[in-house]
Amino acid sequence: MHKKKVFRSLTLGLLLIGMLACEPVVNVHEEEICINFEEPVVEEFQNNQAYVSNNLVFNNSYSLSEYEWEGVTYSSETWYGFALSALCDSVTAGFGNQYSCSAGKAAGGRQFGLFYYSAYDADSSCFIQFEQEQEHVIKGMQITNSTYAYLSMRDGDAFAKKFEAGDFLRIIFKAYDAQGEFKAEKSFYLADFRDNKKVLLNRWEFVDLRELGKLNKLSIYFESSDTGMYGINTPTYVCIDDLIYIKVQELLSAS
Repeated sequence: MHKKKVFRSLTLGLLLIGMLACEPVVNVHEEEICINFEEPVVEEFQNNQAYVSNNLVFNNSYSLSEYEWEGVTYSSETWYGFALSALCDSVTAGFGNQYSCSAGKAAGGRQFGLFYYSAYDADSSCFIQFEQEQEHVIKGMQITNSTYAYLSMRDGDAFAKKFEAGDFLRIIFKAYDAQGEFKAEKSFYLADFRDNKKVLLNRWEFVDLRELGKLNKLSIYFESSDTGMYGINTPTYVCIDDLIYIKVQELLSAS
């Protein structure tokens, strides 16, 4: 009688071990993807379409309209969001040079990305989003001022003031999940003249965004000390390059 109980217990134990051994094992595979904006190749800039690379979409809003004045037809374009650029004029001031980076060259290669923020459509003006509701970790990206913004803050212009003690321009990265729920945010200063600092970025600097965690959408907002009745006076541009995200894949395998 005692031997039968022992045998039955041994059989159940072996069966349980066999069941556990057949359970699938989840292997997490991480891969770093770098977006360097080298494709497609542009002559000067491209500001009229969204940019898509490695399942990541950089938004763009563009419109072209025509109007007639005294028998002459004129065209007018408006845009905000993302533009692709190869312009590196670091010395010419003004709106006509809005697609150049202040560093005088891309962080790597020939081309870089540029965001222009419109306060009139703040919630969807500038953002990066993974396709098909995917969620991954954005490790970070290289960032610098555009030439237009940099020279405006350094010298002042017809619309914006020369930066002095207490002034700042910062961008705020806001992370959202695939359901559109806000997760976290991080600020980065493109110019910081507070507390006896005198930071005015004209070189590429890597911004680490891993603390935002896995996200589906990364929105970019601007805040400036030079703000008036109609919003921010400072040109709201930022150049980006060599964006790196960590693609996380969960692979099932038998143990």
